[in-house]
Amino acid sequence: MKDQFLSPIFLRPKKNGEYRMILNLKKLNEYIEYHHFKMDTFESAIKLVTSKSFMASIDLRHAYYSVPIAEEHQKFLRFYWNGKLFQYTCLPNGISSAPRIFTKLLKPVYSSLRVLGHVNVGYIDDSLLLGETIEECNKNVNDTIELMSKLGFVIHEDKSVFQPSKQIIFLGNIIDSENMIITLTADKKQNLVKECKWLLQRNLAKIRDVAKVIGLIVSSFSAVEFGKLFYRNLEKEKIIALKNSKGDFEQSMLISNQMKGDLEWWVANVSTELRHISHGSPQIVIQTDASLLGWGGILSDNEIGGRWTDEESKNHINYLEILAIYYTLKSFLHLIINKHVKVLTDNTTAVAYISNMGGTKSIDCNTISRQIWLFCKDNDIWLTCTHIAGKENLADKKSREFDDKLEWKLKRSVFDQLCTLWQRPDIDLFASRLNFQLENYCSWKPDPLSAFIDAFRTVLEFFTTLFKEGNLGYSSLNLARGALSSLGLTIDSIPVGRHAMVIRYMKGIFNLRPPRPRYESTWDVSKVLHFLRSLSPVKYLKLKDLTLKLTMLIALTNAARAQSIHLMNVNHVHKVKGEFIFVLNELVKQSRPGYKEPTVNIKAYPPDRRLCVYTVYKEYVFRTKLFRGKHEPLLLSYVKPHQPVSRDTISRWIKVVMAKANIDTTIFKAHSVRSASVSKAKMNAVPISRILQKAGWSDAKTFAKFYNKKD
Repeated sequence: MKDQFLSPIFLRPKKNGEYRMILNLKKLNEYIEYHHFKMDTFESAIKLVTSKSFMASIDLRHAYYSVPIAEEHQKFLRFYWNGKLFQYTCLPNGISSAPRIFTKLLKPVYSSLRVLGHVNVGYIDDSLLLGETIEECNKNVNDTIELMSKLGFVIHEDKSVFQPSKQIIFLGNIIDSENMIITLTADKKQNLVKECKWLLQRNLAKIRDVAKVIGLIVSSFSAVEFGKLFYRNLEKEKIIALKNSKGDFEQSMLISNQMKGDLEWWVANVSTELRHISHGSPQIVIQTDASLLGWGGILSDNEIGGRWTDEESKNHINYLEILAIYYTLKSFLHLIINKHVKVLTDNTTAVAYISNMGGTKSIDCNTISRQIWLFCKDNDIWLTCTHIAGKENLADKKSREFDDKLEWKLKRSVFDQLCTLWQRPDIDLFASRLNFQLENYCSWKPDPLSAFIDAFRTVLEFFTTLFKEGNLGYSSLNLARGALSSLGLTIDSIPVGRHAMVIRYMKGIFNLRPPRPRYESTWDVSKVLHFLRSLSPVKYLKLKDLTLKLTMLIALTNAARAQSIHLMNVNHVHKVKGEFIFVLNELVKQSRPGYKEPTVNIKAYPPDRRLCVYTVYKEYVFRTKLFRGKHEPLLLSYVKPHQPVSRDTISRWIKVVMAKANIDTTIFKAHSVRSASVSKAKMNAVPISRILQKAGWSDAKTFAKFYNKKD
């Protein structure tokens, strides 16, 4: 018969065990004009979901069959079965215009329901109905069923969900409004893992089989947040194979290691992956830009940028724009970690590649986009990328204007020679991605490749830590500042200690915590002397008491630090009339160029043998002779095996004596012996010059400010 169109038929099994008959209209579809149309999708559905949403769904039974076909057009929908000719009188599955026809048919239906205040999304024969309360959702369901039934549609009760819930399956995905997440159904997960494992076991497979697995992967993107990062190796290889086979899906293709890497990720992760319905509004906005010269980025008042390396500058501008985004994100990591970041760029290709987590047209752009998203995934960062007009992009200037005088470094061979002479450093401080000598480097400002960002800030944070946690004042921090400068650290070619910002910072420290002496007053030396007199006669004292008495008398009579007492060596002592003189051959705190070699003097005190350090010293030497052996330090532990003691132990001994003499050691430390002894000396009319000489001070102001106390 002329003016008719015959097509084959086939059956497709449904999940419920029934079969769907498909009229294969592939040939007829070639003659049907395509008209673009908009339809709701799963993405448009989840935009309506909030944490308050209750959900239900209505499914229409044999939805297409509800739409009649004009009698004069039924001849184009004919088929033979069992020798008889049949024709469709309703809209069949398989005709290319069916989705558009049915969508346009139901649009006024859903619109009329929305006029009543209902929230809904329709996708072909399936619909998602929402309400902020159970009652509101129930009303939505009842009104939808009533209207659909009046219009002649049949409700599929088995597939519909009439009871409002916070969790529902819609278009193969589980929407959970309670936790605001989307997950795959168990069946979809199992099927996807099974198909991926099947393909993993093969080195060759038909292109059609690869395309099938890709289709399953792509269909899961709506419930797998980072799924797009792990399929493009499959897609890229499939495209190449199809091109080589001239579009023949039955040809075989090689399953590469890169493809297997993507498949392995899906097998390992699909069971636990999910997608967040919303990441909220962006918390941080970043502008980025790139030119053929360099890159730039701006985050609020923070600016970053620099030149490309010679190798980087050879790339296409689209790649450089995406690379600029990557470098900016890495540079500002300390500010954007765990945040939703909005990136503004004037390059539409960059927007597309970031928004889609990559692409297949440019391997390089896909590679760098994937690196960006993996970096964000590791640091719990979510990206939104939006286009901005070039004239509004504030980062443009940073990508074109550079301060090249800061980007210099030693010739590599010279640096290697220096490392040979001394040793190779562990880290390169105050470097950048263009001038670092070591892979492990710290920059003085945000830098995309540095191990530590902002060395200048690190310096200030170091000072702040000493100030807050160490409870140090201006004087101590000033010593730290000098130490950093002596290491050769510079900022803008200026030694750290003399940089304007550091000087300004130190002025602030001075105002907050100016240098003050530890004590406003000192303790009464007579109390300690009274206690020491009680430790007599010395030849009957226990070794412990003898040791404590000698230590305190040396400290008092010499205004000596624990360090000086610790350095007293029995091999560096000589005797003169009524005195033993210990020469300290090592540097002490007051050592400086031109400073006379320090000594500790042990003089006889005939007026009161109970306080005579000379007498106590001789008894101590006699007692310790039996176990001294080769030990050179004067003071040995009074506990077996009688080893030399540390400076801290000497300080502790001094505090023990102070405590026994009823001196408050919660206030006064061992070092306070110096101020107590010299203050007592001044009260007894000892000349200042003599006090300065004995204590090792060069300036009377030091004595007056820090050590001349009243008891």
